[in-house]
Amino acid sequence: MSRIEGFRTERRSWVGLLFLLIAAACTLTIYFLTAHRTIDWWFGSSYTLTAVTFGVHAPPGSFLLTLLGWLVAQLPLGLSRAFLLNIFAGIIGAGACCLVILLGLKLLRYRSNDGPFSGAGSSVMTLTGLLAGSLFLAFSETMWRYSVIFMPYILTALFTVLILWAAFEWWKRETGERRTGSSDRMLFLLMLLFGLDLSVHRTNLLMLPGFLLWVLLCRPRVYRRGRSWAAGAVGLLAGLAFQLLIMPLAALGPALNFGDPSSWRRFYEYISLQQYGGSWLVNMWPRKASFFGYQIGNYLAALKGNFLACGYVLAVDSLILFHVGMVALGRRDRKLLAGLLIMFLCASFGAVVYFNVPDGYIFAMDRHYIPSFVIFGLLLAVGAGSVLRFLWGWKSKYRMLALVPVLFVILYLPVKHVMWNYRKLDGSKNHFAYDFADNIMRTVQPGGIIIVQGDNYWAIYYMQSVEGMRPDVAILSESLLNTRWYVEQISNQYPDLPIGFTEKELAALASIPWQDTTVVTVVEGDTETYQLRKGRSEGVDDRGLAASAGGLAISDGSPGPMAALLPDSFALFMPPSVPDGVLLVQDRVILRMIEENRWRRPIYFTIPPARLRDHLRLEGLVWLLVPQAEAVLNVDLLRENLLDRYCYRGYSDPFVTIGSLYTRGTGRNLQVAFYYLASHEMEQGDENACRETIQKLKETVPLDRIEPQPSLREAIDGLCP
Repeated sequence: MSRIEGFRTERRSWVGLLFLLIAAACTLTIYFLTAHRTIDWWFGSSYTLTAVTFGVHAPPGSFLLTLLGWLVAQLPLGLSRAFLLNIFAGIIGAGACCLVILLGLKLLRYRSNDGPFSGAGSSVMTLTGLLAGSLFLAFSETMWRYSVIFMPYILTALFTVLILWAAFEWWKRETGERRTGSSDRMLFLLMLLFGLDLSVHRTNLLMLPGFLLWVLLCRPRVYRRGRSWAAGAVGLLAGLAFQLLIMPLAALGPALNFGDPSSWRRFYEYISLQQYGGSWLVNMWPRKASFFGYQIGNYLAALKGNFLACGYVLAVDSLILFHVGMVALGRRDRKLLAGLLIMFLCASFGAVVYFNVPDGYIFAMDRHYIPSFVIFGLLLAVGAGSVLRFLWGWKSKYRMLALVPVLFVILYLPVKHVMWNYRKLDGSKNHFAYDFADNIMRTVQPGGIIIVQGDNYWAIYYMQSVEGMRPDVAILSESLLNTRWYVEQISNQYPDLPIGFTEKELAALASIPWQDTTVVTVVEGDTETYQLRKGRSEGVDDRGLAASAGGLAISDGSPGPMAALLPDSFALFMPPSVPDGVLLVQDRVILRMIEENRWRRPIYFTIPPARLRDHLRLEGLVWLLVPQAEAVLNVDLLRENLLDRYCYRGYSDPFVTIGSLYTRGTGRNLQVAFYYLASHEMEQGDENACRETIQKLKETVPLDRIEPQPSLREAIDGLCP
């Protein structure tokens, strides 16, 4: 190589590095500005909890994410660990974006006579198109959402690019494009990545059948080589074996030890998702909804929301660039394009077949379609680079006339995505989950037991395990109480928890036949703990809300504290959990807890179970189980919680998007609590206090941002006009 050629190569390398730095700077800046400063709902708190405590998450576990997150959480940077891990998610997303540029560049250089670096202008145009395409992918809704909160889905995107890169390098070696080195070594690496994906979130494994089919159709001789079989098998098994590290981790008894997979039997139950139905959740027939009418439509809606939602013109431009990318790659190697499209079909429509989404499923499935989105974005970036490169080299007097508007449109694509998605995906002011957990911790009396329904459990448990808040409180998941391993864990974690099961009883814990039964319990609690009030037997006239919220009684309106003494004993009516006469394990545990507790420790529920609703008193975001035939509202305590203790950040801020079902549900629960307080004040004839409470409700949890049920809206509007 001459000195001049060496200088040109070095200069072009610096140009490529500059574009990578631009991509990293753009993505990291936007991701940092919009990153959640603390936890979010559901997986937005459970994965952070798992990483910080180095625990075992719910299957599939995402052990690789846990390990990486735990290492990052140890960095002494002075940031909260939740924020630090959310920044780490952005770094992963930025890395995936940069790898898309590099892989797109390799694809464009593949079997090219002059290569994209034949001239400085051509190289700049090519890299500009790749940069715009990768940023368009990076700022699409799904990629952006999971780059600002610590979850495994953005790591899935990174693995998708790595798998595609390894598949491309294997193909080059296998077809003789690059004769140095063995294709089997690259096959080993590719299968290793597929195996490791089990420790990410296993979504990329859906592309494995596509890769095998590609090899069968385009390179069948590979199946006749023993060394290729050995390389692929060893790589896949080595990747899968990484998941075995969960067993010694579970044996250490971390704070979060889902399923306790410390033995071979429990490990198999864990990885085969026994708790969710088993059989690795392979349940593709019968279809749970119309395949074409709903399930394919669900995928296409997600694809549209990510790439085709910014107006008709830009949607058409995106589709054109995607197809140009296919044409550009197909002209270089049709079999390579065939392999990429086969894996795209497996990651898109194959995911639709595998996940078999039921009709009306309330949670977004876009996170499971990420591998197909990455392939779509890669081809779009290749198309953008090809178009700009072609126009730059076009020998025509109209070259600049065509190049300038096309360049503008291509550069505008990621800019429009930022403008379109910024407000919706900005998590920097999203404190809903944190405040929900914090408000509940402020409500609970010392030594309380909180029984949490659903996935809101993780936010509250995070606050105790990571933030160190309220170590005196026991936090239990109502749904997980149906599993023996969880009952064993909480018995060890909270030694003073009044459950009282022997080891033999725990081993045999299961649902039992049950009939309507009255259980008499001894009351040994403290009067100050429950602060009971005397009241009428009738409930508040809440226009149909009592049936779902507990049917509270109110005080009799006479002056004075109206304190009521605790009874010596109390009778609880316990019907079956389900109509066919069965008491579920969770209800057996709760009933045993009530009996053993003898009302010494206050027991709270985040959602009032129907079987106990007559004995539950609303105290804000929780309901306290009280030894009264009909729970009487403690207005002073409710007013103190709602008006003095609670924090309502974000609900009234028009710049904070309220998109989560959990946020809306929590907001509606707060509205119900405000309504009960105002109802009591109105019953006592204190219209001014009622108006102040309703005004506080409308200021903190606005009805136009958190739309209540129609019956509640009507009741609020007509309460104290």
